[in-house]
Amino acid sequence: MVKNNVLVTGATGQVGSNLVRELSKNKNNNITILIQENTWHPFLNGLKLKVIYGDITNEEDLKKALQGQKYVYHVAGVVSHNKFKNKLIYQTHVIGTKMLLDECLKQKIKKVVVTASTAGIGIPKFKDVPLDENARFDFKSFKDDMYMYSKHIEIKLCSNFNKKGLNVCVVSPTTIYGEGDFGMHVGTLVKKIKSEEILFAPPGGNAVVSVKDAIEGHILAMKKGKSGENYILANEFLTYLDLFNIVAKLLRVKKIEKVLPFWMLPPMKFFSLIVENIFGTKSPVTSASTDLKFRFRYFDSSKARKYLGWKPKQSFENAMRESIQFYRKYKLI
Repeated sequence: MVKNNVLVTGATGQVGSNLVRELSKNKNNNITILIQENTWHPFLNGLKLKVIYGDITNEEDLKKALQGQKYVYHVAGVVSHNKFKNKLIYQTHVIGTKMLLDECLKQKIKKVVVTASTAGIGIPKFKDVPLDENARFDFKSFKDDMYMYSKHIEIKLCSNFNKKGLNVCVVSPTTIYGEGDFGMHVGTLVKKIKSEEILFAPPGGNAVVSVKDAIEGHILAMKKGKSGENYILANEFLTYLDLFNIVAKLLRVKKIEKVLPFWMLPPMKFFSLIVENIFGTKSPVTSASTDLKFRFRYFDSSKARKYLGWKPKQSFENAMRESIQFYRKYKLI
């Protein structure tokens, strides 16, 4: 039987490591991972993998990693709204993705699935009107948030390369919860709730998806996704008060009762900006992330459900239960 040669970038992150672990269950997959030097993830331990150390912004590294591949999952990314990481974010999501897609086109890769984000689609203006893949990105409002801007450009790049003849589609997950989060993107919040540092919940809300369901969406996109298309992966819609209190319940700590009023946004953004300028890349808060907590970031995943057959199975509560077990196992909280 002919093996499926599969390349996964970003395999040491939460999504990439879970994806590689799932792909490894299919013995017909011959998996190569492209990761940076001095990075690893324990989910990769014991898996039969070809490991190439390199960078997606290095042309020679990309040529080496893509040689002989049939399918590519481009998961590598930088999850941050910190303005002091803008250069790295842009280089990764825009320059790196363009270079990878260029090389995929040259090497005649059969299919590429790119992991973008609903951040690249925008933010709904109204709580009760979730955005879908056809939403118009508001450059004026989000031009200063490099994560959102770069993810939007990444989605556009895939559309452009589809027109050049590359078979490439995009998945755009909402905020991902579950095990494997060594970057502590959610873990920092869990730590604060555990220590009962959080007295108020922000007034906004967020669409969530478990990492297991996100991985299933990636694999379905490779099987069924149409070239040039983007597929949102979103499951439950939760207010931050409900989200925080589910975490508090799992941690068996005191429930959060109060919600910040919306008028608190301007002074909190101002304070966040001061903190960000003091601490730079290590800032515990950013003005952009503060702003997001006052919005309702809800997204419509009907397209993925209809055309990919995507059926999310894991609730936020169950995903967070596994996530907390992971943080405890690796002494992260």
